[in-house]
Amino acid sequence: MAKPTAISPLARRRRRAAFFFILPAALVFGVYVIYPIFSSILLSFYNWDGVTDKMFVGLANYQELFQTDTFYTALGNNIIWLVLFMLAPPPSVWRWPSILIKKSAAYVWSNHCFSRHSSCPASWWAWCSAGFSIRASAC
Repeated sequence: MAKPTAISPLARRRRRAAFFFILPAALVFGVYVIYPIFSSILLSFYNWDGVTDKMFVGLANYQELFQTDTFYTALGNNIIWLVLFMLAPPPSVWRWPSILIKKSAAYVWSNHCFSRHSSCPASWWAWCSAGFSIRASAC
């Protein structure tokens, strides 16, 4: 049988720090994602208009759902959107964004001004990145 190794105080502090860094995100995720999912599932077994008292109906809501044509139309539309979204390539795959960026005045000017032998002050970069059109020969 393997002898358990003692955890050093530094490792213990690192684990505790990691836990405290993850805790806020986990709490927000739980409150805004996990709780509504389980609440919606639980609520689907009730007949409730939001004002009067809830009445437990079990699977009757699901039986009614699967018997309506509107559900199948909505399901088909969602499947179409899902397939089209999955087939659409992300913009980073397209060539035109990188071409537009490389031809912009800010890109050309920054490459010229921040080369090894440049004498342009670095504060001028703020004007280019703010969207002002400065010619590359301004330096």
